[in-house]
Amino acid sequence: MALGLQILHFRSFLEQEKIEITDDIFQELQRLKSCQTPIFFIHDEKLKELCANYAKFEEQTLHGLEDFKKGFFGIKRTGKPFSRQPIDLTLEQTINADAARRLTGITHLTDSIAARQRWARSHDIRSTIITHVLEEIGINKKQDISAELQPSNIKKNCEQLEKFVKSFDQYINPFSAQLPPNQLFNISSGKAASTQVEDFLLNVEKIGDDLRKAFISECSSDINRILSYPITPVPLSLCHLDGGIHKTDKSALAKSLEAKIDHDPPSHADVYLIDGFFILHAMKEVPRTFGNISKKFLQMITKFSASRIDVIFDQYWYPSIKDNERSLRHEAPLIDYSIYGPDQIRSSDFTKEMRNTKFKEALIEFFTIHWATDDVAPFIGNKLIHLNFKNCYSYRSNDGKVESSIVEDLCCKSHEEADSKIIFHACSIIDQSNIVIRGSDTDILIIMLGNMVNLKNPSSHIWMLTGTGNNESIWKNAHANEPTSLNPLEYGWMEMENRYVFKWFEGDQLPCFVSDLILNPEESDLEDEDDLSLSEDDSEDEN
Repeated sequence: MALGLQILHFRSFLEQEKIEITDDIFQELQRLKSCQTPIFFIHDEKLKELCANYAKFEEQTLHGLEDFKKGFFGIKRTGKPFSRQPIDLTLEQTINADAARRLTGITHLTDSIAARQRWARSHDIRSTIITHVLEEIGINKKQDISAELQPSNIKKNCEQLEKFVKSFDQYINPFSAQLPPNQLFNISSGKAASTQVEDFLLNVEKIGDDLRKAFISECSSDINRILSYPITPVPLSLCHLDGGIHKTDKSALAKSLEAKIDHDPPSHADVYLIDGFFILHAMKEVPRTFGNISKKFLQMITKFSASRIDVIFDQYWYPSIKDNERSLRHEAPLIDYSIYGPDQIRSSDFTKEMRNTKFKEALIEFFTIHWATDDVAPFIGNKLIHLNFKNCYSYRSNDGKVESSIVEDLCCKSHEEADSKIIFHACSIIDQSNIVIRGSDTDILIIMLGNMVNLKNPSSHIWMLTGTGNNESIWKNAHANEPTSLNPLEYGWMEMENRYVFKWFEGDQLPCFVSDLILNPEESDLEDEDDLSLSEDDSEDEN
């Protein structure tokens, strides 16, 4: 494993320094490889310079290397390479091996607790005595390094090394310069630990102590302070008991409209406008590698008969008025994710990762790059593919080569959700066309009905497949490149920790203390006397 990591680190050095191994260096390495003596000299000056530069690179990048060399993280019991083991495991194996009897089988049975306690207390002592006796009489088994030089073992070790290095090609190189140096990444998934997780691991002792002190102090608080907090985080007139916002069933409007019209399927479709994340969530039997996921996604969208297919994805802004909704869906917008190639293997739970905003952004960014390679030319075929994410990319296959470009007129960077982007694409089609919108959101139907007058070609016909979703009133201008100029902070939202949260109410929801609701008996008597005197004065005035 150590040698494999060293190879990966050297690869990273070559990539960052943009160094190519020349034929002269390769021939010098072949000469050194065939050298039969343990002492050798490097004759090629370029190889000497390469070794010197890598030594400096190693000192600059491998922090904590001296600690590993000193054995802070394990014990090396033999002189064999890569034989270091964790301290607890080494201790357990040493005691068990030396203290065990060479004669196997059951030698004695007892139910005496005292006898078992004596055996446990003397276990490590017997191990030390046996080890000393074996060394003194010269029958202790010595290390045999010749077994490692057998051709079969050399072949086996080389295969394991090659397999180890190849496995990292499917994931990410831990020494890659593309990885942020101050973040912790999962090598097998490319997923970064969130800031909260890193802070928790580094400060877990202090956090535990603070919580202990807070618990002790709160237990000694009076009932007035405890009851001074609101019963619920938001008014119950606006939310459920779990904090979820009261919503209306928007799909009921779509069903009501569908019941009043006749549905005639199109004879042919010229353009398909597809909600990209709807297709991703509908994908079954997700492939293991991201390259195959990209190809399967293309297969799913190119099965439609239209000559033009537009795949449209949501954008993710920070902060956004959608932050509250995503938090209720337990999405994790701050967990970074890195995808470096088509052979990288995805994490085991793809559905869970689709709730990670950063994962979805990294996945679509990978699609934009992978679809521009010639590997996907057979999947594109004779169709024109548009992918709208942060920009709008165009892909077309020509003689087995993929031609890609950015379509500025369809970028609509000011639109956050795919719902309004789909309408923008539909309203931008100049030629008379049969347009089919594929999605799962009722909002698309409502927004499209409100923007039929904005179609550039009034003779175009539109069919829709709708589902359920969210509706935002600001999308009444979805056909425009700049959909709205309204500031969320001026219309019921406030910014907190770089995200928008809804302002439920102003001021205190409840009195600060229960005592504020209770009148003292003396104050109550005084108020009664004032009321009585006031009523007497009124009666005198009447007389």
